[in-house]
Amino acid sequence: MDLENVRTFLSVVETGRFQGAAVKLSITQQAVSKRIAAIENDLGARLFHRDSRGVELTAAGRSFLPSAQNLVLTLERAKSSVTRNGRPLRIDVCTLQGPGSSLVRGFRRIHSHVDVDVVVLKDSEAAVSALVSGDIDASLRPFFTEGDEFPADLARLRIVDEELQLLTGLRHEMAKRESVTPSDLSAHRILVPAAAPLLERSKYFEELCAKFNMDIQFVDERFGPDELLDEIIDSPSLATLAGSRSEFARSEEVRDHGFRRVPIINPTPLYPHSLLWSRGCARPALDLFISCVAPDTAGSPAERITWTPSWSA
Repeated sequence: MDLENVRTFLSVVETGRFQGAAVKLSITQQAVSKRIAAIENDLGARLFHRDSRGVELTAAGRSFLPSAQNLVLTLERAKSSVTRNGRPLRIDVCTLQGPGSSLVRGFRRIHSHVDVDVVVLKDSEAAVSALVSGDIDASLRPFFTEGDEFPADLARLRIVDEELQLLTGLRHEMAKRESVTPSDLSAHRILVPAAAPLLERSKYFEELCAKFNMDIQFVDERFGPDELLDEIIDSPSLATLAGSRSEFARSEEVRDHGFRRVPIINPTPLYPHSLLWSRGCARPALDLFISCVAPDTAGSPAERITWTPSWSA
């Protein structure tokens, strides 16, 4: 399998569009399409759904993503063993639609001269392992660790506390509410994307359910974002949860189809994101990145009642 094709696949995933990948790689959109077609031919499976909003990974695409990232990481590891400082700054995020990705994009806009690679590792354990081995330079994600164990040579800074919001169709009985409380949601079924690949996401919702007696169900991993929206759009009782900084269901096309974000209060569940990096990594680009994103640290106002999981401290 051609590694340039694999890089192109990852660029399409990162940008969400074939045209975006073409701009990033300085090639034509036709060339991007040919490279993706070549991978799909090699794998015998379709990797993307395409529509007016861009692209979404198919089940096969989601399965291939970790392997594609590992292929590129293995090559970069070989290169960096010779000259580590010669490769781009490599940042891990938990999802390409979340606040971590937004912070990286903001950094790129301000410091366009810095070459940055974005990767999406399996979970916080994989991120810690990659930091220790030097495969990545930093990670922006929620971090779940069993007990108090955390590598002493890694630095950790809490960056963003993302509010969870209720996302419903217009027919949902709570769609017209100005706000809801977690106790209001205990009688309603809430669907969220499969959490199996993300340890911290699974642990977060387990603790949220136990604390507020909420009925949160993980949908099948083959059930993509579009299918989830189709499921809730006309339902008077089904809903999902979305981060306030997430790009999920924010496009004009989605809004025009009739979805509503309802704030959750008293308490407001917060999904904590931290920046993690190796204390021994001496890269000016990393120092620049840390100084750029650190001021975005979000603290909860004293007058607001919030909830965070026990492992977020």
